[in-house]
Amino acid sequence: MGVSLVWVIRAGSWCVLLTGAALAPHVGWSQPKEPPEPKLLSVHPFGGSPATELKAEVRGTALEGAYGVWFDSNGLDATVEQVDVIAEPNEDDKKNYDKKKNRNEPKYEAALAVRIRDSAELGVHRLRLVTPQGLSDALVFRVHREPAIEENQQEHSSAATAQRIEERPIAVNGRISAKGEVDYYQFEAAAGEELLFEVYAGTASMDPTVTLFAPTASWLNPDRLTRLAYNDEPVHFPGYSNESRLSYRFDKAGRYLLRVESFLGAGSEDHVYQLRVNPSDANTPSTHRTRFRPAQTLTDRWQERDFTRELPRNHMDVLWSRSVEPPDEESAEDEASDESQTDETVFRGPIPVTRVDPGAGPVGVALPAMIEGAIERAGDIDRVRFEAKRGDRVVLEIQTTDAAVPDFNPFLKVVDENGVEVFTNIHSNLNNNGGFIMKRIQPKTTFTFLRNGEFTLEIRDITTQLSDDRFGYRVLLRPQVPHVGAVHIARDHLNLNPGEVKKISIITDQEEGFDGYIGLAAEGLPPGVRTMMATEVIPEKPPPLNDGKKHRYVAKNHVATMLIVADVDAPATMKPSKVRIKATPVLDGRMGNPIDVKELLVMVRQPATTLSQAGSAEAQAAR
Repeated sequence: MGVSLVWVIRAGSWCVLLTGAALAPHVGWSQPKEPPEPKLLSVHPFGGSPATELKAEVRGTALEGAYGVWFDSNGLDATVEQVDVIAEPNEDDKKNYDKKKNRNEPKYEAALAVRIRDSAELGVHRLRLVTPQGLSDALVFRVHREPAIEENQQEHSSAATAQRIEERPIAVNGRISAKGEVDYYQFEAAAGEELLFEVYAGTASMDPTVTLFAPTASWLNPDRLTRLAYNDEPVHFPGYSNESRLSYRFDKAGRYLLRVESFLGAGSEDHVYQLRVNPSDANTPSTHRTRFRPAQTLTDRWQERDFTRELPRNHMDVLWSRSVEPPDEESAEDEASDESQTDETVFRGPIPVTRVDPGAGPVGVALPAMIEGAIERAGDIDRVRFEAKRGDRVVLEIQTTDAAVPDFNPFLKVVDENGVEVFTNIHSNLNNNGGFIMKRIQPKTTFTFLRNGEFTLEIRDITTQLSDDRFGYRVLLRPQVPHVGAVHIARDHLNLNPGEVKKISIITDQEEGFDGYIGLAAEGLPPGVRTMMATEVIPEKPPPLNDGKKHRYVAKNHVATMLIVADVDAPATMKPSKVRIKATPVLDGRMGNPIDVKELLVMVRQPATTLSQAGSAEAQAAR
């Protein structure tokens, strides 16, 4: 009773391609009461080193009967040893109040035995629990090099009771379990030694800060501490990490103290953290030069409009893999039909790199060109010259290789032979709230030249007053490639009851003039689960006052709705199925290669009454 559907979307139209058997009979629409979705609040500890085993506690709601652990890596494995109710809901428990179902959810704690294999990759991984109610959301689990210890259970909220750190490197797993709580650690440092202190948050609710002290007792105050360094996050900016990091070189040998706390004194059993202390090295930036990157998130794989995305030398090859290459041969008649059209010859191979040296004059390049440099002095402007013809469609992309927005705000401007501005990477538009003008720099800009000529690209910081050796950049100046951009799918997992239907909203970006179709398909669905295309009402939005030259800075996009349908007789699944959402570009009647755009974990729930202790063991063995 299988069917394969492909969604195809194009501006102003829908198409459906059906393959395989005919659609199965319609699913039963009488839905049972939906059980609560499993939600994870914290895991402690939330990390470990390769080739070790550890005990971890996972706190959350709707975890009753949890029987499996799901990691996004083969290098990690865990078993559920016990699940207990730790807090019944009450009138004051607002955190676990489910407004949709008008009920409070009890909290559970699951005891896990975690094994980290020697092959586990260092970095961030994702942990989920498998329950009779389905698959839970994900929490961060870090694999690190440092040996780990636990925070002392004894009180160490003052300098006098500080927990001693004997070895380095070391990772300390701790928790700010109550409001206003602080944790002190003490250690010995040698004269001239430089150490790196990092505090990672285990959940979004934990915003850690770290302070370094030297005991400087005086005759009047024998417990006096002198603050040497402090770090929250260098910049509070949307999408950036809130984790703390500082490096410090000690002038004198002696005893020092480190204090870890939560911003504004927040605390609970779910405010978990990991403190790492490592010897610093020549590549570690000092306190005032903290290297700062956006936090890792479960966003879409393809990032095209972000200042910190990678711009590799084979970027043109990558873009053509997301499109449909033009035919090898075009008739002279077609070439002569419109002289204003850009040459669509497919560029292959590494893009030539041009280095712009400080203080040097303009450098000549031919498209495509990768330009590398840095804004190291106040008022520094790097210049690159190139030629363009009428009708040439170009793209300017920039990657900030170290410091990023809002520290380094790269301003790109193209001028003609007379110094007259042709276009920039600043998007100006009128805001609906008050009608004031908003200006934002963009990491990607498209443009079509209206005449032949020699042009100059100027690269600088938007202020002209700020500079730093961290203000490095890579600018890619290239012809446009019509291609499939980012495909945005917010969901990362689905739990279905037999006979239930859930939707997935899919937003597809059509980049650089791509005006073809984008076929959407789901592969790897569990038995008894299928997909359907659907339409839905799009809410009306007030028209913008003035979007400015939006087409230069924002990709066109379209919305598709995919229904995930579980048949009434769909068998329950004991573990998640990895469902791959694929997008296939279709241009001028020719298909490109399918692109993996999302991995969705899908489970069909089993009735809670059928899960016995024996069933739990069988489910665990099935993993």
